Amino acid sequence: MTPLLVLPLALLLCWAPDEPALSAHTGGGALAFSPDGRWLVSHGSEGVHAWDLATGLEHKLERAFSFPRPVPERHFAFASEGRDLVLFESGRFVAWTLETGARLRTSRGPNDFPLFSLLSPDGTTFLTVVAPSRVSLHEVSEGTARMLEVPEGDAGSFTYSARGDRIAGSGLGRGREGWARAWETRTGRELLSARVLPTGRARSLVIQTPPGSLSPDGRILAVLCAPGTHVPGMPGGPSTIQLWEVDSGAMAGELEGHAGPAWGAAFTSDMKRLATWGAADLVVWSLEEKKKLLSHPGLIHGAAFAPDGSAVALVSSPDLLRHKERTLTLVDLASGKDRFSRPPAYLHDVAFSPDGKRVAVTSDRGISLLDSSTGDEVKPVSR
Repeated sequence: MTPLLVLPLALLLCWAPDEPALSAHTGGGALAFSPDGRWLVSHGSEGVHAWDLATGLEHKLERAFSFPRPVPERHFAFASEGRDLVLFESGRFVAWTLETGARLRTSRGPNDFPLFSLLSPDGTTFLTVVAPSRVSLHEVSEGTARMLEVPEGDAGSFTYSARGDRIAGSGLGRGREGWARAWETRTGRELLSARVLPTGRARSLVIQTPPGSLSPDGRILAVLCAPGTHVPGMPGGPSTIQLWEVDSGAMAGELEGHAGPAWGAAFTSDMKRLATWGAADLVVWSLEEKKKLLSHPGLIHGAAFAPDGSAVALVSSPDLLRHKERTLTLVDLASGKDRFSRPPAYLHDVAFSPDGKRVAVTSDRGISLLDSSTGDEVKPVSR
């Protein structure tokens, strides 16, 4: 009998093919392209992986055997103009250089267990909510922190601007009132303080400012407002989108037309359009005309605009009972028609490459890299 070859466990964990396929990585999770489009990073239950799309090289930066981080909470970010990757995981910050996969530094994060946390897009600051009225903004490199004033309490959801220079949040205050605020990240100076009241016959309100609801330049905040149910904090009807001008503190308009509660948002880079999505549909709005341009039915799990704003990619399922039957659809906004739709799978996140030519989607089966015009699968290696 041929003896079994037993390899050390450490060797088994570190071994990987020279040119692994993206489909070999399972576990779902969040996806992002580096600013130059060279690297594709996935943060899922298998850990943090980075692929060099020009060579096919894979870096297994961090191994993990836990559930994927929720996609809306951004726990990794590109720093140093996209050359480095910063991660917040298990109460610590870790940074790597993408070129070699080498670890640059590890430092401890906040000692308190946060109710909510969010890493800035540039990886320099980190927000935590450790109590309803205790919101802290941490400097990653210096290890210092300052409090953001939330006198109403009940801090809910938060978002950064694309440059990370502004941050906004919302929550429910005393009685029926909701609140929305915005601050300057560098100083903590308050820029906006707004009262958000229930409309119509709504007795209570659920408001959200999810990641993506602050415009890229930080000047417009989209507040997602839905009637509340008898269960505290649960939406019970279609959302209305309130637009607030951060610098003036004035409301810039209301958008109505959702079929159900909304929980996600994204602006186009030119800030002419806004997408909001949730339990029943995705809606693309014209911000100049304050009207609905497009509506796509379904339970929407995630969405992203093409960099030039010409298309929107969305992950949807028919309803809650079939929530794992998720389809990737890419809609052309000029024609309002689908460019392509992929067969259902248990999909998680979707992202466009910076040049808009490719779209990546992650699932429990692996990662697919697609041509954004045709939906055809493309190889990560360009030779």
